[in-house]
Amino acid sequence: MRFPIELFVLTGCFVAGLASGCGSLGTACNLMDAPSTTTIHLAGDLSVEGQYELVVNDGQRNLLTCTFDVPAVDEVPSSCTSGSYLNTDLEGDAEAVTALVTPDTLVVTLFLDGDELTTETFTPDYAEDEPNGEGCGVRRLAEVELDW
Repeated sequence: MRFPIELFVLTGCFVAGLASGCGSLGTACNLMDAPSTTTIHLAGDLSVEGQYELVVNDGQRNLLTCTFDVPAVDEVPSSCTSGSYLNTDLEGDAEAVTALVTPDTLVVTLFLDGDELTTETFTPDYAEDEPNGEGCGVRRLAEVELDW
């Protein structure tokens, strides 16, 4: 069986790239998990007891839903869709939601026991860095503050 020369060239470039790191030839990259994220700080009054639900979309599709109880109930932890999690203080009270999404627009709605508390639209200002080394992938990070 005869293999095309392109296959050998691609294989050679791939092996050379692996030997030198994960970036372009000659670039050494770290393999640190450093995902792009958006954090939504909950800056309003969380003293009212009940079940809160945070729904986030990009204006077209749902990106995440996160529910949590106030006060925090150990037996019933928060529930967030895949790729998002609730940040809590040392007492277990909600402070923020971090999501592995970086859309240009965020529409954030907060409910308490099914009643809408607020809806706010954000255009996050993303900071970019390359935590695994130059040429090894760009990470985008943004934080917004939901107040009600």
